[in-house]
Amino acid sequence: WVDERHGNQPMEFTDVDVVLRNGLRNHDVRFDATPPAEVGDRFTLQGEFEQPLWAAAGDWQRWRGTAHLNVPRAAMSPAAGSTSSPMALYRVLPWQGAQVIEGQAALRAWIDVRDGKVTTATTDLAVRQLTVQFPGTASPLAVQDLRGRLVTERQTGDRTPRWRLTATQMG
Repeated sequence: WVDERHGNQPMEFTDVDVVLRNGLRNHDVRFDATPPAEVGDRFTLQGEFEQPLWAAAGDWQRWRGTAHLNVPRAAMSPAAGSTSSPMALYRVLPWQGAQVIEGQAALRAWIDVRDGKVTTATTDLAVRQLTVQFPGTASPLAVQDLRGRLVTERQTGDRTPRWRLTATQMG
């Protein structure tokens, strides 16, 4: 895998399994892969989608269904002795200028899709031993154990989509 967006070193996955099943209206996909041990554990991404009977084959903008992601363990920081880890979660978090010093995460997510657009994303998240240094702060933020559920829902009505974020069972 080559991450051109973030300029990371290529990463080799092992034991990659891809399953694609297509019927007249149904499309099932499953992707399992094992990253290097310092990056995380084997993860799964799968989806079950359907399309209207008269839609053109492959017209994914008309699909509806659910995708599921299961990541049992992922590094949130660079691998030991490295300045960058190709898949570490700190690369994709929207913390401008923040430096993740260490941490591990696990997540399960369910993403509902209608007409090719995400409508709801439910994520069960568990973070352990997270240490983050934010710019302009003297001391890093340290979180020993944080678990909870985040639900993001697309609000309809306006031309500009709005999103509502709900956090529950945090602790």
